[in-house]
Order: sequence, then structure tokens, then C-alpha cells
Amino acid sequence: MRVYAIGDIHGHLAPLQEMHLKIDEHLNANPIDKAYIVYLGDYVDRGPDNMAIIERLSQMPVIEGHIERVFIKGNHEWGMQGFMEQPLIFGAEYLKWGGLDTIVSYGVELPDHVTHEAICKREILPAEYERLSSAFNKKVPQHHVEFLNNLDLYRQIGGYVFVHAGIKPGVALEMQNSQDLMRIRHVFSDDARDHGFRVVHGHQIFDDVQITPNRISVDTGFYEKGVLSCVVLEGNKEEIIDVRKEIDQPWTLPNNL
Repeated sequence: MRVYAIGDIHGHLAPLQEMHLKIDEHLNANPIDKAYIVYLGDYVDRGPDNMAIIERLSQMPVIEGHIERVFIKGNHEWGMQGFMEQPLIFGAEYLKWGGLDTIVSYGVELPDHVTHEAICKREILPAEYERLSSAFNKKVPQHHVEFLNNLDLYRQIGGYVFVHAGIKPGVALEMQNSQDLMRIRHVFSDDARDHGFRVVHGHQIFDDVQITPNRISVDTGFYEKGVLSCVVLEGNKEEIIDVRKEIDQPWTLPNNL
């Protein structure tokens, strides 16, 4: 059995497509009876291809031959759902997180006064959030809604737990709070205790994949640093696959995609 765990994507389709190609090449060169491909969440926001990312992932079969795909829910998917359902509660924070990029990618037109700067300064009135949410809901296809609704908060595979942000140390897995699973940071990452399993997560950006005895962090911040990473786990071995964007170079889809 082998697991490929992919870090935070944040609305960048081309590097994800390139990562898929690299995983295919790795599987072809190293055949295995059972392979999991785990996506660790934060598929949307901060990049230009958010709608295309959800379309691509939602069309991928969960089971395909010897490959099983696992889709984990990140805090940005939670924010997207929240903005669709409760714009007065989620509007100011979600759009500041990069949600503005997501609603634009779905074809929602923004009035001139709705900018990231205006949102950060809290200059947008509540009625505007309601209007944008209503327009957004009309643009999001039902199968995208169903994809978001069916995301896993975590998945345990062998001696690993795959989750977006991490876990609350000292709390049993089945008792974990969903907000901790999607949003916890240093309370988890600074804790070196043995959890009884190794946690594989994204959410916190590091320069390189971090591998410690109790956790593996896979978010290398493509939207910020130009590196999308995947950790390959098989037995006691770890391997890194990455896709890198050259500094100051535009990213385009390879011709064969």
C-alpha cells in the first residue's frame, strides 16, 4: 500500500495537473497493489482557477482501479460554504482570506467599490455581502455543492491520520473539534508528543516538507512560494514529489494536458 498526500492547492490548476502527471509517472515506475491519493484541503481562494479546481476534483472518481482518492476539507472550503449560507457572518473574513478570487472565478461580477482593500478596511456594507452571496449561489453548480458537502474532516490510513490543519493534542480522534481539524496551528505543530499515529497535514506554510516523528507537514505554499508538494508514504519510507514555479515566470498548462 502507498499513499500520495498533496498539500494546499489554493486555486492553481496547472501545478495540480503537473502533480497528477508526476504521480502517474511514479506509479508506472513503481507498481503497487493499492494506492491512495489524498488531497489535504484548501483547494480554493488566493489563486485564479478556483472554479476549475473544484470542477476537476469533483469529476475524479473516488475509486479508479487500484487507486482510491480521499478529499479532505480545509478551512477555505468551510469558509466558502459559510459565505454561501451565512454571508453576514462569513462575508468580511472569507472574502479577506482570498474568497474574492473564488467568487470571481465563478463569474460573479464585482462592483468597482468591492475590492480586497475595501474588504480589509471593513468598508463593505452587510447588504453587499448578501448580494454577492446570492449571485455566488446562482453560479456554483450543484455537483460542486455536493463535492464540498462530502469532504472528509480526516481519514486514518494505517498508522497515519490525514487532516487539513492538525489535531488537538491529548484529545481522542473521534472527539476532535471540527474547527481544530481545519484551523489549529501552533498548539498542534509545537507539540512533540506521540499521538498514537503520525499526522499528515497542510495549513501551515513551511519552506520545505517537514517530517518529524509525530507529524508531516506538506504545505509549501504554492500561491506564496511557488512550490506544490506531495509526500509519498510506503511502509517506513517517505519520498517527496514537488512541482516548482520559476520565480517571475508565468505558469501555463503543459501542452499535453
